[in-house]
Amino acid sequence: MIEDRDAPLSVDPIAAFVRGERPAACEEAQPVRLDVDVTVRSALASVGISRTYRNERDEAAEVFLTIPVPVRAAFFSLTAVIGDCRLRAHALPSDAARDAYEKAVASGRPTVLHEELLKGVHLLSVAHVMPRTAVHVTVRWVETLRWDGTEGRLRVPLTVGEVYGVSGLLDTDDPTHGGARPPARLRLRHDADIAIRGWKAGSIDGQVIDGREARLTLEPCEARGTELSLAVLVDRSGSMDSPCDGMESGRKLSKHDAVRLGLSEMADRLRPADRVSLWEFDDECSPVGGGGAVGPAHFASLVEQLRAPAAGAEIGEALERVCKETASRDILLITDGKSHALDVQSIARAGHLIFVVLVGEDSLEVKGGHLAALTGATHTSASERVSAPR
Repeated sequence: MIEDRDAPLSVDPIAAFVRGERPAACEEAQPVRLDVDVTVRSALASVGISRTYRNERDEAAEVFLTIPVPVRAAFFSLTAVIGDCRLRAHALPSDAARDAYEKAVASGRPTVLHEELLKGVHLLSVAHVMPRTAVHVTVRWVETLRWDGTEGRLRVPLTVGEVYGVSGLLDTDDPTHGGARPPARLRLRHDADIAIRGWKAGSIDGQVIDGREARLTLEPCEARGTELSLAVLVDRSGSMDSPCDGMESGRKLSKHDAVRLGLSEMADRLRPADRVSLWEFDDECSPVGGGGAVGPAHFASLVEQLRAPAAGAEIGEALERVCKETASRDILLITDGKSHALDVQSIARAGHLIFVVLVGEDSLEVKGGHLAALTGATHTSASERVSAPR
């Protein structure tokens, strides 16, 4: 929650609310600019994202800003500038933060409330944004790079697209999509090749909040040499038929096409003793080729049997069926994540390691990434290549 207690009082924009005349619809601030600042040291990335919005209305407004944050990230800083008022966040219990925000709104002071609606989706409520006034919001978080062999990757989510199903959030809290794309600037500082190939272990010195000196040491985990026992679950919902951006080859493919290419490459990399089953889902889940675990040669033929994208996405029901009907110890979910239909806690209790590959620039890691983290597995993003966990 952000509040500047020394800020001067402004014209009260919620007088209509006090009189019971507040309109039902919330206000949407127009994005004006986006700045991304990334620093990579060893295998730790520090990311700062500054968003600028503007109230184009002729009256003061309370606006709501949805900000995606990686589910594994440690969110540590939030600042805001509303007109001439500069604010810095401090943490409070949720009820106390909400109460402080409402009191600041009632007193006519500029204030911001920060909440995590879902794991990976944050909401900023910004009160008393005056007409034709810009709002600058800067969030900062850190996370370790995600690994594909010896290559480290960082994914910075910037938007939330249209999602299947009912989110369970209030209408004012539900993420929105679309609108104009603001100009963006990326600044990157790093101490190695940005692909982080041939990465070496390293340490970072710093201070914890109570002033004590601390050292964070980052080093790679040893790859497991055991055979794969894996069930692959592929999303074939309608959103997977949209174009797959970021294809290095320049080919015009859908997300689903890219998945099939990636799985074909995965088949070539499987070892003779690996056993993999293949499943697909839209609003129903079904096995491909009977659902039995097969070796590399047979798996390649199963990939060719994947059907084209069709209906909606019931990720939760699909995962529940695969967990019940497969003997595989690991599950690899390949999806764009655009479905609310997933009970993360329930699936996590099934006892499987659930790896998640997110496909497409508009993929949503909120529930899939949270599920992978709870089960002790990993999630990553992919455009042209899909790799199996080892």
